[in-house]
Amino acid sequence: MIGPPERYAFLGLRVQADLISDCGPLAGVYTGLKTSPADWNLVVACDMPSVTVGFLSSLLDAAEEADAAVLVPKTTDGLHPLCAVYHRRTLADVQSLIECRSLRMHEALSHLRAVHWPLAEFSLVENVNTPLAWNTREALLE
Repeated sequence: MIGPPERYAFLGLRVQADLISDCGPLAGVYTGLKTSPADWNLVVACDMPSVTVGFLSSLLDAAEEADAAVLVPKTTDGLHPLCAVYHRRTLADVQSLIECRSLRMHEALSHLRAVHWPLAEFSLVENVNTPLAWNTREALLE
């Protein structure tokens, strides 16, 4: 897991702090690519309560099959760069984006030549960031 260790200590998991501070989610992607021993890396934000193991497995399989540097789900709501697969070969480009202070994830996807993966079911990658959003989501699911 990547994030502020003090914020997630209660989970009892190993948490890796961003290797580069104050660079937003792109720093998390960089940290993951830099510290992971894997070639293919699933990046999943912690605020996606409906993501499933089956979905992530399919996403990873599709990335490997396409041999895409980045495979990102695309719904009618847009691209979802924080639920995507990044190959290790993007590390230098991600570092370059950070050095240039080009930190917006959607701009990074364009620079990294991400392949879009059509996804009909938006709920799998829906972000829930506040108690109000959670309650609204729960009410809609009832």
